[in-house]
Amino acid sequence: MSDVPPGGGQPYEETSYDDVSYGQPPSNARRGLRALILSLVLAVVVAGGAVAFYKADPFHLFRAGPQAAVAVPDNALFYVGADFNPAAKQKIDAVRFLDHFPGFARSVGSLNANSDLRRVIFQKAIAGQACPGLSYDHDIKPWIGDKFGVAGMPPAHTGGSPVAVVALQIISESAAKDGIHALQHCSSGGSAFGFAFVGNYVLLAETQAEATRYAAAADRTSLADNPAYSADMRSLGDLGVLSGWVDVNALVHAVGGTDAQTLGNAQLLTGKPVRVAATFRFEGGSAQLAASVYGGTEISHDPNQVVDLPDSTAFAISDAGGAQRVAASWQNILKQMRTSDSAIDENIQQFETQTGLQLPQDLETVFGKNLMLAVDGSGFTSGLLSGTSESPPSIGLRLTNDPAKLDQVYDKVLRLVQSQLGGVPLVKRDFPDGIAVASTSAYADELGKLDGNLGKTPDFLSVLPDAADDELVVYFDFNAVQDAIVQALQQSGVGQDVIDNIKPLRALGLSESVTGNYTSLSLQVSVD
Repeated sequence: MSDVPPGGGQPYEETSYDDVSYGQPPSNARRGLRALILSLVLAVVVAGGAVAFYKADPFHLFRAGPQAAVAVPDNALFYVGADFNPAAKQKIDAVRFLDHFPGFARSVGSLNANSDLRRVIFQKAIAGQACPGLSYDHDIKPWIGDKFGVAGMPPAHTGGSPVAVVALQIISESAAKDGIHALQHCSSGGSAFGFAFVGNYVLLAETQAEATRYAAAADRTSLADNPAYSADMRSLGDLGVLSGWVDVNALVHAVGGTDAQTLGNAQLLTGKPVRVAATFRFEGGSAQLAASVYGGTEISHDPNQVVDLPDSTAFAISDAGGAQRVAASWQNILKQMRTSDSAIDENIQQFETQTGLQLPQDLETVFGKNLMLAVDGSGFTSGLLSGTSESPPSIGLRLTNDPAKLDQVYDKVLRLVQSQLGGVPLVKRDFPDGIAVASTSAYADELGKLDGNLGKTPDFLSVLPDAADDELVVYFDFNAVQDAIVQALQQSGVGQDVIDNIKPLRALGLSESVTGNYTSLSLQVSVD
């Protein structure tokens, strides 16, 4: 696929908007728009976040019409967008999810699926401003649409900060002019930020010149027309109530300096351009944060063995194909580390001397075909959480690789494992396809056999439906240890309101997989 270079859009042209009287911006124009943008964003993310759940639409949110990205120039460095009026069915799905939590009703009061989220957002936003007489019903509602976006444009010079631009969907341009004029004076001394219209959107910028320039640029070629942006957003699948995108390469090029070095680490690790897209959505009885990173390297691996753990498993981390991943990325990892630590080679040599391990060879052996840490829920008590139980938890490692190779590094790895587990006595078992190291003989045998059905249990499937295909899987079954956690919280004096909001939790799953050039990440939480 093609990559859009930083600053790859067409040069901006000055365009006049003779039908709008802007006046001269006062000296605090930049401060005024920044305060308004900050208030809007905070209101969306914090104050409006809970209500936004009601508006979630995992299947048709942005399919009913274009996103606010159609009003943003194609060379934007990053973008965050939201829609405040999705389909009714999806509002109901979100309500069903959130109704599990008593604290939600207390936080949103009388708001429901039919509430106008735009009112909530703008009232929260202007609450921190000096806005006497400003009314949502009179000054905002007559013109505001449902789509909202914030973008960061390239700074005027390398090393500067990205220029913030806000895109708001409108339903009436004439009403929008009146309402925005009222907003321009919504801070001490007035804040005549600039605004200009593009399609059925209005762009707000720190100065009138910027607003005019960006509107003209977006009218020629918008971010929605950017092939890299479009491909990245498609890689997410169905979009949710909030979505975002950042072109790391372009951002590195634009900001320069120390920030560029920090951001550039991602590209060094992959050896490719890096872009990130993300969305928040609902999937049945769960909430999901999904991300897609362009710049991944696909590897082949056997099915992830986490699905074969006992169905009583409470917690697991499992990595499939780790040896190939280490081999493919080791040189890039070294290159990245050398940019921030000139003594990294010396430190690695010292580590090898102290542990007897050889990098990356022994690291590849340890990761092998599958490396897994698991904790069983049976016998899990509140005493384990409080440190008063004398019974060891059922915890262990399962390393899948050539047993002969693993035995060569076993003693070295064992010392490292014991240092992390605080000297817990461990039992080792050899199997035809690897070794298991656990806190008890019974659990070592269990891990060695790997004949469980965790991957078929409803709790597991509620957050990890495709775990066998994923490279990395992290799983926590709250139901398996809920009684112990609640009892421990009660013993520690945690209030009942907190416990009531924890009890509905069912499971949590984190997964990573790579397909082609895209690394897909998913963090999903389900409720009973």
